[in-house]
Amino acid sequence: TVTAKKCCDDPEWLFRIYQDTVINLTSLSPVVDDLQLAAEHLREEIAAQGDDTPVHSVAFLDQPFDVTCQLLSATNELVGKWAAPWNTDYVLHDGDGGEVWYEVWVQGTGRNDYKAFMTQATEVRVNRANLHPDNGYILWVRAALGLKSTAGPFASAVFCDGRFTT
Repeated sequence: TVTAKKCCDDPEWLFRIYQDTVINLTSLSPVVDDLQLAAEHLREEIAAQGDDTPVHSVAFLDQPFDVTCQLLSATNELVGKWAAPWNTDYVLHDGDGGEVWYEVWVQGTGRNDYKAFMTQATEVRVNRANLHPDNGYILWVRAALGLKSTAGPFASAVFCDGRFTT
């Protein structure tokens, strides 16, 4: 019998493996800037040659952060809010329209199904009449560049208590 090892889904293990990683941002920042400049020059060169082949950068947005969820009694709405991924300004916006979209999933507690929504705002408001009546909801959010690109990772799920606030 092989004993289970802590790994990739264990937050404690992930924290410990990365806690001693030190990144010198002062030296890294110019490297990132140079890479962005080189990619832009490559795009300009290809465009100048008249080649109509789209040039895509392979980039994914990180997960949104500071996700919150609450139910408002005044409007009978579930309101989810979040902050844009940290790398939004650094990802090269190209052929997919360069627009950040958010995919939001809302699931009633104890249910196997969910409702999915797409928005470009960092907030979603869903009338509870459009959701299965429940004592609470779980909210997931992830970001993507354009509607056709692969979405980044989901932020940690957030529980939205079924009791209304004002």
